[in-house]
Amino acid sequence: MVESNFRLNQTPNLGNLTVSAVIPSFNAGEYITEAINSVLAQTYRLLEIIVVDDGSQDNTKEVLKPFIEAQKIRYFYQENQGPGVARNLGLSKTLGDLVAFCDADDVWLPEKLERQVVLFNNPQTSLVYADMEIMGGSQTGAKYSEINKIKSFFRGNAFSELVKQNFIQTSTVVVRRRVLEDCGGFSRDNKFFSVEDYVLWLMVAKNHRLDYLQEVLARHRIHDANISLQDKKQAYQRLADVYAYLIYKYGPLPIVLWKYFETRLKGLLS
Repeated sequence: MVESNFRLNQTPNLGNLTVSAVIPSFNAGEYITEAINSVLAQTYRLLEIIVVDDGSQDNTKEVLKPFIEAQKIRYFYQENQGPGVARNLGLSKTLGDLVAFCDADDVWLPEKLERQVVLFNNPQTSLVYADMEIMGGSQTGAKYSEINKIKSFFRGNAFSELVKQNFIQTSTVVVRRRVLEDCGGFSRDNKFFSVEDYVLWLMVAKNHRLDYLQEVLARHRIHDANISLQDKKQAYQRLADVYAYLIYKYGPLPIVLWKYFETRLKGLLS
């Protein structure tokens, strides 16, 4: 693992909650500058920006060099192990009260953190998420919620609703660091590859209060490298593994949730 020196030329918001941003990256040299600049442009000042290079083989390190030399980011390198492990490494280095994630090919809108952090004035709130907008491809400008036919987002105890459908996008999330640590971070189990974030949000939602801002606070980039290639069989297996894990960890679930399990799994087989 390689680490850079760091000195962010910003003063954290005195008297307020401190925020650490974590950006995992794999072969995102074409896009990561825009992601970092969107984080640096936040109206709510950050404590730190942590970039974890997950074994990139493109020009990522070269692109990041100016940010490293200017000590605007804390840089870590690891051999390729996937986004969940990369986020966990970033999480292990954070110092802030809150942690916010931004994928290297996504961007934040300038007031994202300012709009979300205020909701943590409620000490019961552990995670805040928002809607996001698509950029790139034929769906540019469309909301994630519209494309994925999400009719409702949920606040408070959202576990049962989150089991039915994953409506939380990682690049919109701000979450208390201690809650992530208590939940053990992102799963390292390969069977949850590509759904490790969903598993973690379910764990958070099981015992903690969520909140939601009904507005677009981030943009998700669609490009050839991040279009999922998993077929329906793989998607079925991963979703089935998630449900099996929930039963193993939390015991029998209400019958109404079983009906949703059945509907979702059948949908992947149709």
